[in-house]
Amino acid sequence: GPIHVTVMDQYTSYSPGSAQLQWITDDLARTNKTWKFILLHEPGWSAYGGHPNNTIVQAYIQPLCLQYGVSIVFGGHNHYYARATVPLVNGVQHLTLGGGGAPLSTPDIFMPYVVASSRTNHHCTIAIDGDTLWFKAFNTANGMAIDSFTLLRPAVAPDSTFPSVALAAPEGGETWKAGSVHSIIWSATDDVGIAAVDLAYSTDGGGSF
Repeated sequence: GPIHVTVMDQYTSYSPGSAQLQWITDDLARTNKTWKFILLHEPGWSAYGGHPNNTIVQAYIQPLCLQYGVSIVFGGHNHYYARATVPLVNGVQHLTLGGGGAPLSTPDIFMPYVVASSRTNHHCTIAIDGDTLWFKAFNTANGMAIDSFTLLRPAVAPDSTFPSVALAAPEGGETWKAGSVHSIIWSATDDVGIAAVDLAYSTDGGGSF
């Protein structure tokens, strides 16, 4: 059909220079399918509640998603449902689908980029008609919908790139001692399109900066 799925092994290196990262890049570049998905285990952006965000995914996989038009990254690891949209406008959907039956954890809706979460056992459906994709997540116990979204085909050609910045650290929610020093880490693609990076600091959960 119209779907291409790239499956990653996160317990084999996928850092720059690794055979796997080169394979992932080539795999995404070669396909001409309308819809591209990545399947992995540890999400780049999730709602904590057990395991932190995977910063290697943020730094090295997210730029490939933007470059090659990946619509959805499917993960698990944390035992709940969560959806993070990165960036928040027309971004890649990073799904945490860890509520298949194991004891549930409690998601934190205030984690960066998280737009939906549910502490429920769940299952999901996807329907595709040409350039439109419909996603729904359901509470398995009662069949009620817990989240849904609609995507239009990504307007990204396999050989195109556009500027993007992904924050790797801090993730949000940390407690820091006054006077301590911490690194701010981000990755950026296209050093021509991105001439500068602005840093904004909030002490009230994003209400003001």
